Amino acid sequence: MSNINATGAYRLTGTAISISELAKNKPGMVVKATDEQIAEIKLHEEQVQARDAVNNRYAEQHPDKVYGQVVVDGKLFATVYDSGVATMPYQIPGLSNEGFGTELTQTRLAEIAKAANGEIIHSSFFPDAGISFRSAPESDLPPVTARSLIDFTRELSWARERSRMEAMEQRVQGQDSPLGETKVK
Repeated sequence: MSNINATGAYRLTGTAISISELAKNKPGMVVKATDEQIAEIKLHEEQVQARDAVNNRYAEQHPDKVYGQVVVDGKLFATVYDSGVATMPYQIPGLSNEGFGTELTQTRLAEIAKAANGEIIHSSFFPDAGISFRSAPESDLPPVTARSLIDFTRELSWARERSRMEAMEQRVQGQDSPLGETKVK
């Protein structure tokens, strides 16, 4: 076991145990994946990477257009794209999700300007990161047929729980009943 004291947003303080140590100390807590499961996890990762590649190519070919920007004291505060997506340094709670397209974009731009006490501009934009938020239509994306890691985790968790329930049932069958009746073995 080792003691971990890290700084940062995700700080872990206390005793940490490696998976190999956990497997040695508590063998029932760690289960080795089968070769079939490992192959399916690898297939899932490959399929997700293929989808990501298609989405990235699509985003590069169909960039979002800047609809407007909010300027506060001469500095860029937020950029709102024609898709309604907004980029800004601070999160503003309660932005509208009603409507779509230009209606949603105009509403969000006005809400951000009001919250930041800024001015809306529709031309001579400040340089932007050029981020695109569009994704390819689902019909253009390769399918993901393999189960995900979370599906495997659920399967293993259920198998472990079933095993625990069976062990408890076997112990109960070998003991006296809570009603005072003796179980026949």
